[in-house]
Amino acid sequence: MQKIKELYWKFLYYKNGFTLIEIVVTIVIIGILAAVTMKSFNSMITTRRFEETRIEMESLKKAMVGDPNRIVDGIRVDFGYVGDMGALPVTLTNLVVNPGGGNWKRPYVEVNFQDNPNDYLYDAWNQGYVYNPVALTIYSAGAGITETITSNGLSTELLNNTVQVVIRDRNGFSPRPNDLVNISVSLALQCGTTVTGTVGTGGICTLTNIPVGNHILTVTHALIPGETLIKPISVNPASTIPVEMIFTVLP
Repeated sequence: MQKIKELYWKFLYYKNGFTLIEIVVTIVIIGILAAVTMKSFNSMITTRRFEETRIEMESLKKAMVGDPNRIVDGIRVDFGYVGDMGALPVTLTNLVVNPGGGNWKRPYVEVNFQDNPNDYLYDAWNQGYVYNPVALTIYSAGAGITETITSNGLSTELLNNTVQVVIRDRNGFSPRPNDLVNISVSLALQCGTTVTGTVGTGGICTLTNIPVGNHILTVTHALIPGETLIKPISVNPASTIPVEMIFTVLP
């Protein structure tokens, strides 16, 4: 009788349990779900790294040339490293460490010195950015993307702009020849240097090779020390800025 009971319970156990095939199928399904989940997770990580790298590369570009959207009273106020130094950085470290000269004001890249102070030099895959100061590009090997510093790949739009000064007397005419030789024009650049020019026929003075930035234009007459004409000039990339300066005491 006892033997019969044991056989009965064994029958119920095997009848209600899983077969080997069912167990194998379940394991396969779990494996597939795990693989899909892992692939989705890896894809999410890659997307996050790509986005982090893209944003950081944009911030490096803005550190170099400034943010054109930072405007106060209609005037752009941020020209980055180029505006303060009058030149492009030779290396990315110039954005954080003063290379000397110019008007270097600040670290142009936000650096967390408590973690890794050189983190801005690497993408999200921990691969160093490749900065090309000739082609004006920043390349991320991890993300496989390139950030262009200028629209035409040349430094001319940042460093070789033009300010054309037109000088007039109080009647709106070009000053007389004997007045022209006594007029001097100077442009104090944001980077700390000064550019001067000669006034030619028609009271025109053309200043070339002007870097982007907020500069101060000054026009003086050697025989009229009491009247100095001063005007702030904001030079944006790839621009020619016409400026009219009028002496109120010249006949």
